[in-house]
Amino acid sequence: MVTVRNQIGNGGANYGTANAALKKKLVQTQSNIANNSGFKQNETQRALSVLQQREAAGQDTSAQRKYLTSNLGYQFPAVTKPSITAQPFKPVNTISANTQQGNELMGQMRQLATKQATPFHMTFNLIQSTRQPCNERRRTSKPVRIRTWPI
Repeated sequence: MVTVRNQIGNGGANYGTANAALKKKLVQTQSNIANNSGFKQNETQRALSVLQQREAAGQDTSAQRKYLTSNLGYQFPAVTKPSITAQPFKPVNTISANTQQGNELMGQMRQLATKQATPFHMTFNLIQSTRQPCNERRRTSKPVRIRTWPI
């Protein structure tokens, strides 16, 4: 079974654990960032794109955020938190609220208990067929009324 991983970004690199070739590439990238504004702008856009893709995939974005702020000097927009205003404490009289609800429920129960039951009747109309001898091809049917009782 072959598993395919969709990699988002270049995979990241750590200078402390990188081999010599990767360290050389990291130094060259830092030099390009410091000396070439077009490279820095493209790298910022690429890193922001990777960050958005990782967020959409539910992956960790802390390394991208650190790279953007530390290496590229990017400033994330300030997140405005909604201000919370304290409301004055208004005590609720739970005893009277519960009493009121209890009285309403008791009233509904009384209505149900004193309500007159309406009788339920079922009526079936069946058709009774009378069979004629074979030589007569005529059939007659008469409705039969069945007595019903309340349930």
